[in-house]
Amino acid sequence: MLSLRLRITVAFVIACCSLSAAAHAEGLDVITLKNGGFVRGQVLEHDPATGTTVLLADGTKKTYAAAEVASVKLAGASASAGEGAAAAGESSASAPAGAPPAKPEPAPWVTPKDAPEPERTAHNALFIELGGNGVAYSVNYERHLMEELTVRAGVGVWGFSFQGSGVFLATIPVTASYLVGSPSHKFELGGGVTGVVYSGNTTGTGAFEQSGIIGTAIAGYRYNPPQKAFFFKGAFTPLFGSFGFIPSIGVSLGVGF
Repeated sequence: MLSLRLRITVAFVIACCSLSAAAHAEGLDVITLKNGGFVRGQVLEHDPATGTTVLLADGTKKTYAAAEVASVKLAGASASAGEGAAAAGESSASAPAGAPPAKPEPAPWVTPKDAPEPERTAHNALFIELGGNGVAYSVNYERHLMEELTVRAGVGVWGFSFQGSGVFLATIPVTASYLVGSPSHKFELGGGVTGVVYSGNTTGTGAFEQSGIIGTAIAGYRYNPPQKAFFFKGAFTPLFGSFGFIPSIGVSLGVGF
């Protein structure tokens, strides 16, 4: 039979061991599993979408799938594995215990000043211009040679007849433009030439046909997003040549692709 002194000594040792184990457990992360069990160790990686990797007390690593994990409690912090805490899990539980906290992610509607500009995928555009470089109207194709430089070619055909007289006009605008501004909203400055074929038949002069090249310019605003989208521009588009200077305005609608 153990003496009273020996009993007290054994009880004291057991109490110390229990306190030591509890203190050690206090410094470990706890993973609660959906089957009701739990695991203690150091969380090395936690991703609510893929799973959790933990370093066990015996030095081995074990990974639990996201479907197995109910919650993850770090030493001094906690993170739920559910969808409602996905952001918290990514920002605080993905790093080992004791690592500095991750910087908060910016709100999705805030664009950092140093964020890269979206890459242009819509390098082409088809549009109809009313007025403008094609005189009355033109159907045009445009190509981005680079983000700031475009070339364009189009054609416009129209005519009329009245009491035996008729007029036919065909125009072929060819221009190049330099663009300044954001990826979607730009100021356009450019110029080029417009080929003109003019023919007809009148009761006074008979049949006639003329052709030539006139100068044209572009200065205005355009909306042309980097991705496939609606295309719009409005510009001052004067025409000039041996006949003088004719002010003109062009409005264009189309699609980028």
